[in-house]
Amino acid sequence: MNNAVEAVLMSTAFRLGVFIVITLLILAGGIFWIGSKQFLFTRTYRLKADFQNVAGISNGAEVRVGGLHQGTVKHIELPRRPDQKVRIEMDLKEPTRDVVKKDSLAAIRSEGLVGDKYVEITFGSPHAAQVNDGDTIQSEPPVQMSDLVKKTDALLQSANGALQTVNATAENMKSITAKVNQGTGTVGALINDRSVYQHVNRAAAAFQEDMEAM
Repeated sequence: MNNAVEAVLMSTAFRLGVFIVITLLILAGGIFWIGSKQFLFTRTYRLKADFQNVAGISNGAEVRVGGLHQGTVKHIELPRRPDQKVRIEMDLKEPTRDVVKKDSLAAIRSEGLVGDKYVEITFGSPHAAQVNDGDTIQSEPPVQMSDLVKKTDALLQSANGALQTVNATAENMKSITAKVNQGTGTVGALINDRSVYQHVNRAAAAFQEDMEAM
């Protein structure tokens, strides 16, 4: 009886131990994954960029350099006065100092039209100074969907106006062609009435003879 109880207890303890070990492994894996995404185990430095509008970007968003995920948005600070801008603070991997320079630009982009927002930092010029921890770099205003819609509407309206002009011109050409074919007007008469052409031709010859006589 005692042996059976001990066996049950040992089996329960074993299962509990396995469960705890698996839980700890999952927890450690999650911490490592989050840490790698947020660069918690990598040497980084901080950069800042000011924007009039951050276009919905949030803490934890990616920072890309040359299209590669090389940093993370750590803090977004609302301005204290209306004449100031929104400040984004970013942590970047240390090796990016080789390409991110004082004249680099930060821009807010999105995956497609309605995808996740991220910050894209351009390469600096070869002879520009390296950035220091805590530096503020220049920024580009983000492209807003509303601006794209307005530009698209303007282009469509312009194209529609041009199409209407072409249609009106085509109608005028049809009208002129019809009149010419019917013999209306001087051009129509010249084309359709042979006698008019001959009369004009004789008048021109007579005028030339008079000019030669003079």
